[in-house]
Amino acid sequence: MYIYIKGRLSDKSIDLIVKKYIGALGLNENELAAHSLLSVLSTRAAMMGMADIAIMKQTGHKTREMVDRYVQSGTRYNNNASCILKNI
Repeated sequence: MYIYIKGRLSDKSIDLIVKKYIGALGLNENELAAHSLLSVLSTRAAMMGMADIAIMKQTGHKTREMVDRYVQSGTRYNNNASCILKNI
């Protein structure tokens, strides 16, 4: 299944494409969207130590506060008490 794209994609277009492929995989289209991709990218980049400014450059976020939302959720399991469980 291929989609031919001519020109720039809007956020809505990307969302529809993501949902189409999620549905084709037999997954629930309502559980994932284009924003999910942005969220995962930002979160993983933060967890791997990328600087906020590098994440902002890639995602188009204008403020560090927006990046911080992802960084906070993405790093909440780093250096906390539950880390010892992986050694058990």
